[in-house]
Amino acid sequence: MIKKLAVITVLMMFVFVSGFAEEEEEKLISIDFQRVPLRQVLRILSARTDRKLITDTNLAGREIVLSLDDVTADEAINALLNTYGLYYIRQPGTNIYVIRDRQERILIKVSEVFHLKHANASDLTSVLEPNLHQGGSIQADERSNAIIVTDLADNIQKIAELIEQIDTPTPQVLIEAKILEVDMTSVLDFGMDLRDFRHVDTPDSPVYQQHFSPMDVGPTLEVGIIESGFNIDAFITFLQQETEARMLNNPKILVLSNETANIEIIDKVPYRSDVRETDLGRLIYTYDFMDVGVTIEVTPHVNVDGDINMHVAPSHSFQTGQAADGVPIIKESSIETSMTIKDGETAVLGGLIRESSTRDEDKVPILGDIPIIGYLFKRTSRTSERSELTMFITARVVQHPATIK
Repeated sequence: MIKKLAVITVLMMFVFVSGFAEEEEEKLISIDFQRVPLRQVLRILSARTDRKLITDTNLAGREIVLSLDDVTADEAINALLNTYGLYYIRQPGTNIYVIRDRQERILIKVSEVFHLKHANASDLTSVLEPNLHQGGSIQADERSNAIIVTDLADNIQKIAELIEQIDTPTPQVLIEAKILEVDMTSVLDFGMDLRDFRHVDTPDSPVYQQHFSPMDVGPTLEVGIIESGFNIDAFITFLQQETEARMLNNPKILVLSNETANIEIIDKVPYRSDVRETDLGRLIYTYDFMDVGVTIEVTPHVNVDGDINMHVAPSHSFQTGQAADGVPIIKESSIETSMTIKDGETAVLGGLIRESSTRDEDKVPILGDIPIIGYLFKRTSRTSERSELTMFITARVVQHPATIK
């Protein structure tokens, strides 16, 4: 009598589930298994998912009592596994899931090799290690960029799903820096203010979030953001035509998200560091060099929305004069700032003022070094410069590096 009831219940469930299959929009099901063998329960649930659920002969006849209303098929499967102490092992490369008893799993350990496409094997091991069961292990093979996981069979599947989520391509960002130096003795006597070059003064202006200081107090270091529709090249061309502005450099560099790109525009300033006399009475001079110029460190991070969080650390060094022994006097200024910009937008750093005074000496060797009368054999000149350095840093997310122009 019990067997007949079970068969009738299964037939009713098949009709019930089939009715839902005809309505593609319906996502929820209700089930009512009363002492139905596990093999038949799995057959019904397989019909409602893209999974093929099977079990071994030891479990196939286990009777299931489970009643659920308005749940998804996956929720029903999870409820079944949790209620009856079951778990599944997915056959690699298929949608076949073998249902096993959790009481057996402590005796089943397997090893599987995962070849990574994008992530670094050594880095990934530390991320996955906390997800292992007690006694499980994970090793990195740097030669093949693979990881070997030894763990309980059911947990191997969970590790595989984590790897699939983590082993994704790291976004790449193209950083383009336009570094402009403006002579402050020209038209822009107090430095450059981008607000003078807006098309319209509205919230929709392509130049926004401006924090450049008013010109009546002189320039200070501030940050602004320019939308991708603003023609920066035309703006720079205008400055070069109207002022004593010159482009120091226009480097481009491709960098991975969360990595640091270093841009350096360096001059070598020579100075005499040592002098010694040989046995023959000759003087030998030794010269060293100091680095001066512009360096920029840019660390972009592409977030889930496709925006770019950018950490920028520019520094500017230049010679302001010479010490009595001829060693250059170097002045350096540096800042660090972080901002979020959209793909293709430009961060502007303005107001880096350079004021320098250089002393050049032209003399007749040996005679020019003689005390007092040496001044008759050398000539000294001093020059002063005052300019402003402005940096336009544009960041673009690059999907295919081969398309970069």
